Amino acid sequence: MAATLLALGACAPGDPPAPPPATTPRTPNLAPAEPLPGSTPPGTRLRFGEQAVVTIGRADAPVRIGVIITGVDRASEADMTSLRATFPRSVHRWAFLIRAEVVRIDDGGTFSGFSGPTIQGDLRNGGSAGALNVLGADLVLPTCTHRRSPPRGWDAPGDRYDTCRVVFAHPSRVRVPVTGGDLYWE
Repeated sequence: MAATLLALGACAPGDPPAPPPATTPRTPNLAPAEPLPGSTPPGTRLRFGEQAVVTIGRADAPVRIGVIITGVDRASEADMTSLRATFPRSVHRWAFLIRAEVVRIDDGGTFSGFSGPTIQGDLRNGGSAGALNVLGADLVLPTCTHRRSPPRGWDAPGDRYDTCRVVFAHPSRVRVPVTGGDLYWE
């Protein structure tokens, strides 16, 4: 009976409720995400126009996007005029544009800080095609836009946007680094 009274005394109406159990704040896992099911394996070689599925984001919030390298074009005269006006000290050779389309595959996830796939041009001898690095803003050219991040409205699976990468030699292949290696388009 004493135990019963003690238990009843602990629930008396005048007593304050017990505090919730202590929790520790969850620290985000900032490591790169491991490839999700359906991701294109590193080392895969694709043809221009074929889509690779790439896992992006942090290890605790991975999502998949599609990357389609649609081709490489010599920059137009209008593109070159714009590039030379914008970067008079950097543009000394004719440019080529690696064109790509990025497709949102998964719903949810956070794209905060996502700057799009890292598109690189490789030369036949193994060197780089010499990309123009643009920091902090989109580079809008007459025939394409090099996007630093997805445009507004890129919210639902199936949404797409076009982008391009400016390089200064015609690449023999295009490469996109992914966790564990690279994907190639030829």
